[in-house]
Amino acid sequence: MPDGVRVFAVTDTLLAIAQTRKPLASEAACRYRRILEAADGGVLTTDTLGSIDYVNARGAAILGLDPEETLGRSVLSLVAAGDLARAAGMLDQVRRGVKQSGEFRVRHKDGVQRWVRFGFTPIAGEGGAGSGSVALFEDVDDSKALAEEKQSASQELHELYHNAPCGYHSLDPQGVVIQINDTELGWLGYERREVIGTLRFTDLLAPPHRETFCRNFGLLSERGQLLDNEYEMVRKDGTVFPVLLSSTALRDVDGKFIRSRASVFDISKRRRAENELGESEVRNAAILRAALDCIVSIDSEGKIIEFNPAAERTFRYTREEAIGKDVADLLNPGALRDARRRGPEHIGSAGNETVLGKRMHLTAVRSDGSEFPVEFAMTAVQLRSRTIFTAYLRDITKERWAEQELRRYADRLRSISRRLVEVQESERRAIANRLHDMVGQKLTALSINLNIVKSQSSRSLAANIDAKLDDSLALVEETVESIRDVMAELRPALLDDYGLAPVLRWYAEQFTKRTGIAIEVIEQGTPRRLPAAVEEALFRIVQEALANVAKYAGAKRVTVRLGASPQGICLAIGDDGCGFGPTNSHQPSKHHGWGLMIMQERAAAVGAELQVESAIGHGTQITVTLQGEPT
Repeated sequence: MPDGVRVFAVTDTLLAIAQTRKPLASEAACRYRRILEAADGGVLTTDTLGSIDYVNARGAAILGLDPEETLGRSVLSLVAAGDLARAAGMLDQVRRGVKQSGEFRVRHKDGVQRWVRFGFTPIAGEGGAGSGSVALFEDVDDSKALAEEKQSASQELHELYHNAPCGYHSLDPQGVVIQINDTELGWLGYERREVIGTLRFTDLLAPPHRETFCRNFGLLSERGQLLDNEYEMVRKDGTVFPVLLSSTALRDVDGKFIRSRASVFDISKRRRAENELGESEVRNAAILRAALDCIVSIDSEGKIIEFNPAAERTFRYTREEAIGKDVADLLNPGALRDARRRGPEHIGSAGNETVLGKRMHLTAVRSDGSEFPVEFAMTAVQLRSRTIFTAYLRDITKERWAEQELRRYADRLRSISRRLVEVQESERRAIANRLHDMVGQKLTALSINLNIVKSQSSRSLAANIDAKLDDSLALVEETVESIRDVMAELRPALLDDYGLAPVLRWYAEQFTKRTGIAIEVIEQGTPRRLPAAVEEALFRIVQEALANVAKYAGAKRVTVRLGASPQGICLAIGDDGCGFGPTNSHQPSKHHGWGLMIMQERAAAVGAELQVESAIGHGTQITVTLQGEPT
């Protein structure tokens, strides 16, 4: 018979012996002891005080002691402190004659504690009085730990099942819900008792999907698995939401279908995203069709993947012809294709710099090989696994033509303006010469004649006409002076005779006399004569600038600086007047008239650059710079 059965038989014999206290024959006692020593489990006996008077070898090992160390010790001395009260209560019941069993932690002599399961049977002596007990015990520490791990794993699986991000349920062969997790119940808004064993799964589906589910449920028992079927489920409140359901069939040992197990995913967000994506694609397609500019999408290898109708009209390719083409064939003729090979983001760049987010001008190529200018900009969109580039292009042929026409028109206006200035100077010079040669000489002759008449008149006549002659002579002198001023304004003779710096000082004195505005003329560098055209242009600029000061600036002081160096000529006119705000000095305005534009043209005519700096309340500074040696 097995050792375990023999142990119990021996235990019964020991009980009988203990109860009768009759000694066994030596041979029988030895035979039973050998059986006890060979047993897999522990066996011990105690006396009436609970002290151990026998333990087999396996039992001593379970208790963590040598057999000799156990004899005479109380069972309670081996029990861990945390289980001591419970063990004492159980042993007290044994002494009362009641069988007891239980699990306790036993403390080994090395301090290790292990769980041991005990079964105590009381031994009745003569007259029925207790005379000790016999116990069978085994180490259950490993199995207990395994059971705890199993329970923990079971609890973890339970929690995972009910708290999973997807729904789980099981149906019986009739489609009745026999198991469902908390997630799916939460979606549906039902209590568990309202669903389990009560509702068919079709009761939870929108009517249009029930027939499809029944058909698929029939196929499930045949195929064993169905994946990714879309349905619409109905919540308790009547609202509907889309789900994705995958099912597996479970069978018994005979292969009979006994239940289904299914996972359910709420795809409401995905459905909304798909709808939004669809709407977005429709909007994008409408935008692409309606856009007046060319929109060309390119992959990371520079191949065209989108080509809108505007691009078709501009490049004269159909969309089908353009898709798959290298964008360099359309945008980068000639040497620019080398830049494209560094990546779409380098299209049109001279080096390794990117063109993303920049606006630039390129030359594009139509299907017939003709080239035309385009305005080009590119953006990049990073997708999960690749980058998409979108180029926006506009045919600027008309704009280029308009710019060229505007530039030619501006050049013509500038030529006309310069010619007007030349004509004006020529007319001024001619008028000044005529005033000098004709009017000036005749007034001089008139003054001489009047003096002769005065000197040759008799006394009686002189007494009557002297006053009138003196008045006439004074008028002649004033007229001569006025004509000289007009001649100076038209063409100062000092400019031809002495150069720019002296005429500026002379003109400043005359301006101060007329307006009361103080002017300081500062000459810097080595004085030298400049070409006549340069001196004339600079003088006229000063003349125009001072006229503007007198009209608009409200200034009290003006400084004119004339600097000459081997690097060039610099003329600066600054005032302390009211100044003016930002404006386009190239265009005539209400307050400045044509003065600034004329000064610009005069400077440009001799190769100089004119700059105007002004701020309200801080005066105005006009600077004319002529680089190099004037010719």
